Amino acid sequence: RTTKLMLENSQLREALLENHRLRRMLDYRERMPLSFRTAHVLSREKDNLPTSVIIDLGFDDGVRENMPVVTPEGLAGKILRVNRRTSHVQLLLDRNFSASAPSQRARVLGIVTASGDLGLMMTGVPRNADVIAGEVIVTSDSSALFPPGIRIGIVNEPKTEKSSLFLTVPLTPAVQVARLEEVFVVTARKDHVGATPHDLSSGE
Repeated sequence: RTTKLMLENSQLREALLENHRLRRMLDYRERMPLSFRTAHVLSREKDNLPTSVIIDLGFDDGVRENMPVVTPEGLAGKILRVNRRTSHVQLLLDRNFSASAPSQRARVLGIVTASGDLGLMMTGVPRNADVIAGEVIVTSDSSALFPPGIRIGIVNEPKTEKSSLFLTVPLTPAVQVARLEEVFVVTARKDHVGATPHDLSSGE
């Protein structure tokens, strides 16, 4: 009897959490001037440092290489390879992933890459740049691949090396990629609501 109740409580909690996730995704989808396809994560690397996942959308669903993959929290990655019914997503923790990104407050521009320890690093930032801990780093307005203003990460404490002309800017990813269950594949974006969508299957 006790085991049955524990199982039922666990199932109920899981259903409530799933409902909360889906409500957040629906709200995000309605607010953003983007065209989305919702996908579920089928499998992920069995690693402490996840760099890719497989989702249940593919070529037959209109998914193409380089399409951005996002969640309500921010940028998760991009489509790397496409099969008929599934796709391989390169997560932003992959060492080969990079994105041009400004700080949301002072618009300081840098390049975000994986740092190799479940974190990100913003490089190319001049040592005298106005970057402070706690501010948000977002995708660039000039990116041909990613929609502008998508959260990438939060700045930890910037560091300055004595012999370097640049800051070391560690970031905490906005998306916890190790816990991904549902994601959005961005198939098109609009410059403003009501505009003609722009294809996102190519460009960098």
